[in-house]
Order: sequence, then structure tokens, then C-alpha cells
Amino acid sequence: MTAPDGKNYSSCRDGACQVLVSVGSRIRVNTSTGPATVQISAVGTDGISITLLADSGFSGTVSSGPNQSDFMKYNEIQFTAVAVQGSSGVLRLTKT
Repeated sequence: MTAPDGKNYSSCRDGACQVLVSVGSRIRVNTSTGPATVQISAVGTDGISITLLADSGFSGTVSSGPNQSDFMKYNEIQFTAVAVQGSSGVLRLTKT
């Protein structure tokens, strides 16, 4: 499985990327309300689980499989599970 940005998580800082993730992957993003960290907490047959930890103090955890389209939106950044294979997944961040 591949992703256009591979494991170059710094490409996500602007809120637009498609990266290969696994448990423990940490992605820093800049949002309209300040920086945040997206941490991958699970990848498997049930999909991808992410925890978003905003520097402002907000946090939230969601899970979704790749066939459920958009599974989280924080401010202007939309998170989409594109694919899951074994213990890896492809996560797309889109700025809306």
C-alpha cells in the first residue's frame, strides 16, 4: 500500500496531504484555532482510530473504516480513511 506523501508527515502541516499511517504515527497540523497533533491509536479490520490533541486543550477520538468517507472534521481540516491493509492505513487530510 502506498500514499502520495508516503510517511512525510510534515507535508500535512498545512492541512492537505495523503499519508501512510500505523499505530503511533503523529501528525502535526496548523488549524484556524492553532496547532494540533493527530495521533493514530489503532489501525486494523475495524478501520483507523485517531486522537486529535489541540494545543488549545481540545481533544477527541474517533474511529472509522475506509468505506465510511469523512470520519472527522476539525475546524477546516477534514480527515478521511482512504484504505486499510493489515496494520497500516492511508489517511487523507483535506482543507475545506
